[in-house]
Amino acid sequence: MQEIALVALSNGLSHNQKDSLVDLIRLLENLSIKVHYQADALFSDSKIGAVNAKRRAEIVNQYFKNPAIDYIFDLSGGDIANETICYLDYKAIKNSSCKLFGYSDLTTVINAIYSQTGKSSVLFQVRHLVDKSSNMQFEAFTSLLKDTEAKKLVNKYIQENSEFIQGSSLRGLVLGGNIRCFLKLAGTSYWPNLKEKILFLESFSGLEGRIRTYLAQLQQLAVFEEISGLILGSFTEFDSKIGRDYLIDIVKEYTNPELPLVSTEAIGHQKDSLPLIIGQELSLNAQLD
Repeated sequence: MQEIALVALSNGLSHNQKDSLVDLIRLLENLSIKVHYQADALFSDSKIGAVNAKRRAEIVNQYFKNPAIDYIFDLSGGDIANETICYLDYKAIKNSSCKLFGYSDLTTVINAIYSQTGKSSVLFQVRHLVDKSSNMQFEAFTSLLKDTEAKKLVNKYIQENSEFIQGSSLRGLVLGGNIRCFLKLAGTSYWPNLKEKILFLESFSGLEGRIRTYLAQLQQLAVFEEISGLILGSFTEFDSKIGRDYLIDIVKEYTNPELPLVSTEAIGHQKDSLPLIIGQELSLNAQLD
């Protein structure tokens, strides 16, 4: 039987999410998974962390050091995950076979783990499984747990739901995640080496002004000169209120026309989002009609 731990490195869950936690635990137990968690470190009466940053990190460190734990699923999101990264035990994380799953604000932690250990993590919110909105999502998730042809299946689903805007092929190690949260690492020792990497970017909120600000900062950091390709996931608010085509036009203003550029709305904040392995190689090719 596999064993997993549920944690919250970012803002604590609200108490009205307790029922969905029960549903998630039931789903995982039906997959023959034993679930560990500390309720007092998951839920918060405020919109900040359930416990302080050092304690949140210590809980995660303990799980990474526990050889019985196969995966750590972070259930949180928000703003404050980056205050925990200086307290994480990267030596323990590197030596552990355990893998972290998280999304949104956990972009900071996932990329810090890669920059400090070279270890991959999964950009995915397991709470979304409770909605059962996508068989493809569930199959991709369970394949990652079984680790049998997982990379091949996840890549296949991403391939089938992607469109090349520039270029015709893309191969390399993927880094990134939520664009706002990824940029929190800029100027710190946790910023990963992006040379010849594929950068994945998505966003929940943000219209033209905010997205331009993020892209300009990435341009000024010379990121678009370093990377070998760019994948745009869903930009939820922008896509719905302004449109995907205009988003792509804006991105083109900041990037080289020879840079391979891929668009996929299958990965992001939406409840049927596919998982994406950060810190592992991905290969995509333009589909022939």
